[in-house]
Amino acid sequence: MTAALTGSAAQAGAGAIVVTSKTWLWYLTRSTGLIALILLTATMALGLLGGVRWQRPGWPRFVTSGLHRNLSALACAVVVVHIATTLAEGFVPIVNRLAQAVAETRSMARTIRFAHVPPDEWDDAFREPWLDLLHRSGSAVVDADSGQVQAVRAELRELANQLAVGELHDDLWPVYGALLINLRNVLDALDAVVEAQPVQVASPALL
Repeated sequence: MTAALTGSAAQAGAGAIVVTSKTWLWYLTRSTGLIALILLTATMALGLLGGVRWQRPGWPRFVTSGLHRNLSALACAVVVVHIATTLAEGFVPIVNRLAQAVAETRSMARTIRFAHVPPDEWDDAFREPWLDLLHRSGSAVVDADSGQVQAVRAELRELANQLAVGELHDDLWPVYGALLINLRNVLDALDAVVEAQPVQVASPALL
């Protein structure tokens, strides 16, 4: 079971989903973010120099204070532009979906780790179909295949309907239910990401 889970993770790790675009908003968002980082760093440095009353001949303290004030105002303006372009670009909902998928994946890992029964002893009626769906989910996300994501979600629903609680291990049916819900939520979250047609890039390990 552990090897199968590792194999599924490796399959998903063979590529990476990068939310990107070639519109002018994409370039403006990233450039303003970089500029804001530089300006905020310079503002912090000038603030520290002003705090220790640093000065040099030909560079009085009021020059440092004035430059700090002007850079602070400029940094705030650039940050506002960066936030506005980020919201206008429409990637905020996608990033939120990615965060939700990561949280569900972590919950899935915790459920498997803290289950009272080792994965190798899980009921075959659940283990094999669920592992197959997990593997196919990773492949569909890597390939940005929205149709496959929807197909896996439909089969996951069928698996949940077919499982009979009375025929499962008494200590494990809550674990099975949690894993089914986790995988369903991951698919729901990543469906919007896949539909956005992100760019697939090779894993650094494969370069």
